[in-house]
Formats: sequence, C-alpha cells, structure tokens
Amino acid sequence: MIYSYCLIHDKIKLGKKLFPTLTLIILSAILLMNGWSFPSANAQTENCYNLESKNALPVLLIHGWNEGEGGKYEIHFGEWEEELNQDMIPFCIISFEQSSDACGSSAQHAKEISQIVQNIKSQTGQNQVNIVGFSKGGLDARVYLANDLANDDVANLIMVGTPNAGSGFALGSLICVPAVFDLLPGSDATEAERNVYTKYYTIAGICFMFPKKADGLVFESSVNSQPYFNHLGFSSMCHQNLLGSFEYGLARDVLIGKQ
Repeated sequence: MIYSYCLIHDKIKLGKKLFPTLTLIILSAILLMNGWSFPSANAQTENCYNLESKNALPVLLIHGWNEGEGGKYEIHFGEWEEELNQDMIPFCIISFEQSSDACGSSAQHAKEISQIVQNIKSQTGQNQVNIVGFSKGGLDARVYLANDLANDDVANLIMVGTPNAGSGFALGSLICVPAVFDLLPGSDATEAERNVYTKYYTIAGICFMFPKKADGLVFESSVNSQPYFNHLGFSSMCHQNLLGSFEYGLARDVLIGKQ
C-alpha cells in the first residue's frame, strides 16, 4: 500500500516537471504547422551578396524610418546594390526581426545590429565591417556604436540624410512609434556618444525645392551636427532620393578602402 502510494506520488511529481516542457513542445508544433517561425540570428542577414569577395570590407545597409516590413515605404537601396555588385563589395541589406522593422526604436535596432555584425564577420572572415545608414538608420548605428565604446568592429559609418540633431518633422508626430521619437531634437539617439574606433561620414541633401539648406525633412546642419563628422559632399536630391548613383560616388572611396 505504501509502495503504491509512493509510486503514484512520484508519477505526479514527474508529471508536474514534464508539464511545462510538453506544453512548450505542443505549442511550438501548433505554431510551426501554421507557418510561424522562430526568429534566428541568421535570418536578419539573408539578403547578402558577394560575401566571398575580399575586395573590401563587408557593408551593412540599414534603412530609414517607416521603411521595411510593416512600414509605409519600401527599402530602396537599389542603385547602391548595383554599384556594390559592380565593385564586387560584399554587402547585406539589413532587416530587423526582434523588434519592429519599420518602427522600432534605435535602442531596439542597436541590439540587433550587434548580433548582425558578429554574424557577418563570421560569414566573411573579416575583422571589421562598414555601415551605411540612411536617415534613421544612421541613428540606429550611432546608438549601436555608443553602447560599447570599446567596440572596434566598425571601420566606417556613412550616414546619408541622417537627422543627427533631430528633425522638426517629428515634432508632435505619433506616426510610426517609437521610431519617430528618435527623430526628435535632443533625443537619446541624437545624443549618442562617439566611438573613437569608427570614422563617421555624412552625405547631406539640399533639395532645390527647399532653399533653406534642407532635403525636405532634414536640415544640412542636422546631418553635420558634430565636429567629428567627415562631410563627403552634398546632393541636390530630396530626402527619399538620396540613395542614387551620385551619392554612392561620394561614398565610394570610403567603401573600397581608399579613404
């Protein structure tokens, strides 16, 4: 009788221990059957090209505010992709999966960039990468670099139309939150510290439609707000058109390692 009681008691204890594991297995099976997939570190770097090339350091292309999955705008590095392919430079178009791709904060995106950089270094065998950040993508990269000031994984950061001192466009806006809050003047993202192991470069737009040295969304003075930024040149294009062949030409020497 006592033996039977102990046996039943042990089975109940074992069942309690196994219940969470069995529940997780069942839920996972249901999710997978419905087409859901778990986020993986490699999933963010699927859109990579020329990774076998040793012509130059691999380049991470980071999109801007309200772009990508769930955003109003498409990622539009098309002309840069063509130019990078012609120069046989390894590159990856980055998407974010552990936070909102289009509207995640710079702090959230910075955490993912950290893992993505390690993935790309591992895949290419290179010790460093270059980053090109369009608009808010530049702020995402700045926050990533500031999170660890001993981080020497990024040789160069090229910021295209990045509101480094914020943009008046974001004032009072609740579109694409929390990302839009990073675009506010004085936000934590705009105040990110300098990482001395990385060279910072900028490209600013002065659109002919906006005579006050702006690209329609970001003033030139905001793009070039810090004295340690190296200005690569101006474009006559408006904000959403700052990723053409001309702008690539301004950045090319940095990307191929001549500057």
